[in-house]
Amino acid sequence: MDRPKKVSHKQTKKLSRRKRRSYPKLFLILLILALISWGGLKLYHSPLFNIKKIKITGNHRVSARRILQLSQVAPGISLLKISPWQIRKMITTEPWIKNIQIIRHFPTTLELKVEERKPIANLVVLDYIFLIDDEQIVLERLPEKDGHLPVIKDVKTNGIEIGKPIRSDSLANAIVCLKNLDASLRESVEEISAATIDDLSFVIRQGTKIIFGKSEEMTKKKYVLSAILSQAKINSQKIIYIDVRVVSNPVVKKIEN
Repeated sequence: MDRPKKVSHKQTKKLSRRKRRSYPKLFLILLILALISWGGLKLYHSPLFNIKKIKITGNHRVSARRILQLSQVAPGISLLKISPWQIRKMITTEPWIKNIQIIRHFPTTLELKVEERKPIANLVVLDYIFLIDDEQIVLERLPEKDGHLPVIKDVKTNGIEIGKPIRSDSLANAIVCLKNLDASLRESVEEISAATIDDLSFVIRQGTKIIFGKSEEMTKKKYVLSAILSQAKINSQKIIYIDVRVVSNPVVKKIEN
């Protein structure tokens, strides 16, 4: 068995000298850290970064005054003391606001960069009209329909709350299909019936009903619809309905001349 090596007196003195030399370095490091902490604390409480200007950008539907009110930020508070998480939480309680960026422009300006929700359709439930976006969020109740957007009807819901999503598979299917239509066809959609997923249908500006069904085989369905509608336009034919639920065997009903 190997015996442990003995440390000589000379080696012990050498180690002691090294330790003594390291004390000033350690003290210097601690002093620097203390100064940094003290300086940071002074800056945190300093009026140097107090907000003098709040800039609100990206808003169209929601007024700057409303956004400022929701933010609960006032001039005079330090840019270092604001909580971006808390500001975002407060402002996004407004249904129209999807997201917001909180940008500090040092030394004294705070920018609130707003991303608003975009309405995709009127939703008619009983005698009420609501604006909804593509995430099924209810944006507001309207006194009358927005004429620039299609009307979705026949959706079964368990209640509607402004600012909350509507839980409906048939509505979700309708929105996915609407968003994925070719732009020219999507813009011509006036009415959507979404009682069930399988019975989803669109009525376009020409009065033609398109029975679309599930949001599957979208590329094929769009191609078939484009071909049928283009041919009908060339032949000056009036189509009553097109059923593309079985895309390999579409059904077309025309008005006979």
